[in-house]
Amino acid sequence: MATQGGGSKGGGGSKSGSKARMSALAPSHASASPLNASADTCEQPGALQTACLSADLMPPPLPPTATSAEIEQTADRLLMWQHTLEEEVTSTHGLAAEVGKSLLSRGADAVDEKTFISVTISDLARDWDPNRDGTISKMEFRQDIRKLLEGRQINTKDIDELFETIDLDHGGEIDTSELKAALRQLHKAALEANQEKAQAQAKAVVVRGLVAHAHAVAEATKASEQAALEHDAVVKGSTGAQLGAVLLRKGISVAEVASKWGGKSGEVDDLEFRRQVGALLPTVTPEQIDELFDSLDDDGSRTLDNQEVRRALKKMTDESLSFKRTIGASRQMATDLFRAAQVAQDALRASLATLEEQEAAAKKAAMEEKQARAKSVKLEREARESEREMRKEEAAMERQAFKAKVQAKRSFGRSVSTESVGGDLVLWD
Repeated sequence: MATQGGGSKGGGGSKSGSKARMSALAPSHASASPLNASADTCEQPGALQTACLSADLMPPPLPPTATSAEIEQTADRLLMWQHTLEEEVTSTHGLAAEVGKSLLSRGADAVDEKTFISVTISDLARDWDPNRDGTISKMEFRQDIRKLLEGRQINTKDIDELFETIDLDHGGEIDTSELKAALRQLHKAALEANQEKAQAQAKAVVVRGLVAHAHAVAEATKASEQAALEHDAVVKGSTGAQLGAVLLRKGISVAEVASKWGGKSGEVDDLEFRRQVGALLPTVTPEQIDELFDSLDDDGSRTLDNQEVRRALKKMTDESLSFKRTIGASRQMATDLFRAAQVAQDALRASLATLEEQEAAAKKAAMEEKQARAKSVKLEREARESEREMRKEEAAMERQAFKAKVQAKRSFGRSVSTESVGGDLVLWD
C-alpha cells in the first residue's frame, strides 16, 4: 500500500503368433481413459499440475489379450510414474509454498492460522521492515525473500510475482494488513504443499505395488506364450504321428502304400510322397512333409524302397499311439497357462482402472479447487479495492468537512465586528 500523500520507496517377431492365438480366444473390449490433460490446463501449479502429471504417466489401457512385452511396457510406465512421485515430493505451489514452509520451520509451526499469523507478523515486522515505517518496498521484499530462502536459486521474476499477489491494492508497497492477508495464503500454501507431499508418497507406494503386480502378470503371460510355442512345436514335429494315425484309421497297409504310392517300381519318390501325404493331411505344410520324408529316407536317395516304407510305417504308427497323450497334455498345459494369464491380466486391468478413476477424480477436484481459489482471490482483491475506495471517500469527506468548518469560522469572523463605545463592545450583523 502506498503511504499517505507519498509514493513508494523503490520499486523423462516371436510374439506375434502367440498374440494372434491368444486374441482369438479373448473377448473384445476397449477402455478409454478419462484423463485427458491438455497443455493449457496443465501449466498450473499445485494439485492440478500433479493430476496432469499423473495423466501423462498413466499407462494406456491394456488390450483385451496383451502380450508379455506390452505388459512390461506398462510396468516400465508405472515405474517411471513411481520414480516421478518419489522425486516430486516437494511443493508444486511454487515460491509461495516455499516461503510458507520456511516460515513454519522458523518456529512458527502452529497448524492453526491465527497462531501462525500472530507469531510470524511480529518477526517479519522486525526483520522485513528495518526502518519501521510500516511498509515493505519491492526491493526490501526481494532482499527479505532471498535471506529467508538462503542457499536456494530464486528467480527475481518469481519474487516480484509473489510481491504483486501480496500487494493487493497495487500501491507498490506491502503494509501490515496486506502482510497479514499474505500470511494466511502462505500458511495455506505450506500446509497444502506438505499434504501433497504426503499424498505423493502414499501414491508412490500404491504405484510401486502395481509395478510389482505388472511384472508378475508379465511373467505369467510369458509362461503362457512359451507354452503356446512349445505346443506349436509338438504339433509341428508330429507330422509322422499324424500320418501314422490316419494310416491306421484307414487301414492302409505297407503293400498298399508301395503299390498306390510307388507304382510299378514300388518305390515312393519325394514328389509323390508330398502329394499323397498332402491329400491325407491337408493342414500340414509342404515343408513339414519334406522334413518327414527326409527323416524316413535313410540312404538319402530321394526315394523310399519297400524296406524303408515298412520301417517308416511302423515308426509312424508307433508314434501315433503316444501322440494323443502328448498332444493332449501339451494342449492342456497351454490352455491352463493361458487362462491363468488372462485372470492375472484382468486383475491388473481392474487395478489400473481403479487408479485411473481415482486420478480422474483428483484432477476434477484440483480443477474445482483452482477455480475456488481464483474466485476467493478475486473476491478478496475486490473487497480490498472497495475498502480502499471507502477510505478514500471517508478521507475526502473528512477533508470536505474540515474545509467547511474552516470556511464557517472565516465567515463568522468576517460577520463580527467590534466597536468600542464608551468602553463597551457593540456587536451587530
